[in-house]
Amino acid sequence: MDLINSLAIGLPVFIILLGPLMFIHELGHFWGAKKAGIRVEEFGMGFPPRALTLAKRGETTYSLNWLPIGAFVRMTGEDGAAVSDPRSFGAASKKWRLITLFAGPFMNFVGAFVILTAAYLFFATTPSEFRYRITQVQPGKAADLIGILPGDVVVSANGVDLTQHASDHGQGMSGVQVTPLKKQSQASIGKPFTIVVERPTNPEDAKSPIGRVELQGQIPADASFDTPLGVGIGAKVLKTERVTYSVPGAVIEATSDMGNVVAGMVMAPIMLFNRTIPA
Repeated sequence: MDLINSLAIGLPVFIILLGPLMFIHELGHFWGAKKAGIRVEEFGMGFPPRALTLAKRGETTYSLNWLPIGAFVRMTGEDGAAVSDPRSFGAASKKWRLITLFAGPFMNFVGAFVILTAAYLFFATTPSEFRYRITQVQPGKAADLIGILPGDVVVSANGVDLTQHASDHGQGMSGVQVTPLKKQSQASIGKPFTIVVERPTNPEDAKSPIGRVELQGQIPADASFDTPLGVGIGAKVLKTERVTYSVPGAVIEATSDMGNVVAGMVMAPIMLFNRTIPA
């Protein structure tokens, strides 16, 4: 039943996302072929069999097809045949064949840039209130002995509310994530330590309601001052607020995101090879 539910939700989402991406991609091939003088016989949304001919303009048929999994551009001689036809893909120069092929992925980059820019202009938000989420607990360290678990969300420590308000610091979550919790745990080295966390009442049930648990213990006197609890820290966002960007600001942010994505694509194989990140 879970598989059926997953498919019922996943397939429509997959189709809805894939369709526009493939349309943008194929639009690039279409533009490249037209510029190269290559005959485009059909531009289709979805894959055959054909459901409907939307229009026929010049030598190109625009169609809607039954399989809603993308789009396609059918060019004369794209399989290497019909080289004798001067309007075929195979008869085009290497330069224009390369441009026609490269135009597809290039349009995906352009499309991503436009979508990101629009997202910053109309939908950008920033965390305004958050709590610490424990991402890792080192075995044998203070947090492990106290009973803190990965996934716990910290509510308070030693009676001090640790809910963070980004507006108080003016810099979002950057630079303020660990300071209050770290101060409370540092002040408790060699002393009793009380922490209240939120966690599922039944950790084995994903739908289990969240409850609050008070944990008490002591941070050893020989605990590291820099990492007295021995935990990894993330954030659970409680509230967000709208952020307004100017058009130049949105363009800069979108460009930065695109640069980070490209850099990540280049660096990931290198980091895997160097074992900087696990396979």
